[in-house]
Formats: sequence, structure tokens, C-alpha cells
Amino acid sequence: MKEYRLFVVTTPGLENIALREMLSLGLVEHADDARIEVGGIEFSGTDEALYRANLYLHTATRVLVRLKQFYAIHFPELRRKASRIPWEWFIHKDQPLVFRVSCHKSRLYHSDGVMERIVAGIGDRLGAPPPVLPEGEMETEDPPQLVVVRFFRNECTISVDSSGAALYRRGYRKLVSEAPLRETLAAAMIMESGWDQSSPLIDPFCGSGTIPIEAARLACKLPPGVGRGFAFLNWPVFNSQLWESMVEQAKNKVILKQQEIVGIDINEKVIEAAISNAKRAGVESMVSFRCMDSTLFHPPARNGWVITNPPYGVRTRTGRSRVTFYQKLNQMLLSRFQGYRLAMLLPDEKLINRLSVVVEKKIPLNNGGIRVVLLIGRVD
Repeated sequence: MKEYRLFVVTTPGLENIALREMLSLGLVEHADDARIEVGGIEFSGTDEALYRANLYLHTATRVLVRLKQFYAIHFPELRRKASRIPWEWFIHKDQPLVFRVSCHKSRLYHSDGVMERIVAGIGDRLGAPPPVLPEGEMETEDPPQLVVVRFFRNECTISVDSSGAALYRRGYRKLVSEAPLRETLAAAMIMESGWDQSSPLIDPFCGSGTIPIEAARLACKLPPGVGRGFAFLNWPVFNSQLWESMVEQAKNKVILKQQEIVGIDINEKVIEAAISNAKRAGVESMVSFRCMDSTLFHPPARNGWVITNPPYGVRTRTGRSRVTFYQKLNQMLLSRFQGYRLAMLLPDEKLINRLSVVVEKKIPLNNGGIRVVLLIGRVD
């Protein structure tokens, strides 16, 4: 098997959670075997590690293969070094590509010029330059092959994306509520909360159901990559036998079981969307959704977990209405969920002071361009 330099891309702030997940999956044996950067983790691995990362990681955005890293300060030099990369392993002749290029503190600072020379280098290697598509094509369900180029202080890093559509696109969420939570962040909240995968888990503001669905998939050991496509499936070096065996093993480990996973929302339309999403995710038997005011909900047990993304930012007005909302939220937590473990996204760390919570962790994150804080603690 080939050995690659791999880079797991994450939402900034999730790097340590993703590394713990990688350790649990055996992608790295020790934490020292990986190198954390802002927005991701680099490690070495074979085809099997590449496939496993895409299939099993709940908290990753995508997985890149870092093809080459070199210094270049002239365009002819860049083209020549790009032509030495074994492109024939990853792309077919005349295969359309999308480029994502960033240049900082480098002599070669013009991103279009950098892209043109790398395209020419690929043409030198394969016999013809590939067609180039706009980056907007990456937003489709079956995106073209992405090539990521980063120049920093004259050092060029060229990578190919192995994932295709971003890994938070699990394939089940066709219907979404306003300002939906990404699946990767929902999974990270559940993991960081310490949920034991057997106690009740309640989301009192479930929207289109992302947190309850991700919790159910974690509990039944359904890998997030089952049932979706990946860019590496089209690579010339793709090992179909290895991949099919890996997917079959993953499916055989799935165990649907009775769980107290409850999603609540006062909006009837988003509850309907959540039910449809759970069916597509294959976990409708493990999750129950209720259209009601969460302040009227009676928990099924005295202990459990509340994991939620309350309305904020574009989902509520700011100012006094926000303060009033969190006062009512705190009253609900104390009256219905005292003693429960809590994982909650907040738009402002100062709002923690309005909650009767024993704080254990505060993790700054980014949710779809909005700065938030993940609060981990206990209602008390």
C-alpha cells in the first residue's frame, strides 16, 4: 500500500476533539503521531487509513492528501516542480478540476497565476492540461476533483481532496430549518459532552433534528460515510476490493436499539423535516420528535444529557429579547433538567453568567461563520 501525508480538515476549535476520535479509530496510535494545525490535523497513513478517515470520522470536514511541499519563487520553477507530482495516481487525463488557491507572504502572490502554472505542470505530466471549473461547482452533490494549493512564505503545499462533497454532508438532511447546525459540529458537541450512549438525551430546540440524529447514529455505530460518495472512488489508484470490504464490515457492526433520544421544537414544519431526515438517516426507530413548547416537556428520567443549539444570531433578535430568552431558558433548565449534563452552543460567553450551570469547559468555535462558544457542564 502507498503511504500518504494526510490532512484532516476540521472546523477551527474542533482539532482536539477530532484527534481523540482519530485515536479511538486507530488512525494514529499515539497523539504524538499527528500534528495539529489551526483547522486540521496532519498524519501519515496508507490507503486504508485514508478510506477509514472518510468513512468513520464524525468531526472532519474533509480529508486531503498532501502531494508535495516545496519552495518556489518563480513561475517556471513552480510549473516544473508541479509536473513532478504523480498526478496519474489521482486524476484521469482531461478530468475537470476545481482549484482552491491561497497565497500569503510569498513572491508568487497572484492566485490565478499560480493556478495556471500548476495546470500547465499537470498537462506536462499527463499530456494535456485538465479543464478547470469554478469553485462554485464544489457545492453540488457530486462535485469535481478539488486541488488545494497553499503558498506561505514561498513554500508551496499542493494537496488533492479525497472526500468530494464536504463530510458534514451525510446525505440524510434534505430538509433543514433556519440557520441549521452542521452535522460535524453536532457530533462534536455530543462527543465532548461525555454522553454514555445509553442515558436519555434531550434537545429542546432540535430544529431539523441534527443533534438527535447524530446521537442516534453514534449510539448504533452507523459510520457517517455510509451511503455517500467520495472523490477517491474515482482515482486511478482506488482499491475497490479494500473499500467494499471496509464498508461491509462497517454495516455489519450497526445495531439499532431502543434509546431515549428526544428532539423538541415548537415549529411543526421543522419537526416534520426532522422526522423525514431521521428516516433518511436510518435511525427513525431510535429517535422521537415532539412538536411542543420545551418548557412543558417532562424528562423520562432524573438524569441524562441536554445537548442543544438554542436560537441565536439570525434566529433571534439581539438586545433585550436575547436576555429575556436566556432567562426563560435558565428557568426551563432548572425546572425540568436539574442535575442533567449539558452541552450548549452560545453566541456570547457572557451569557453563561445567566445560566445556573456548573461550568466544566468553554470551547470557542465557528458555526457557519458565526463565532460561538460550546459550554460543557451540569445544570445545578
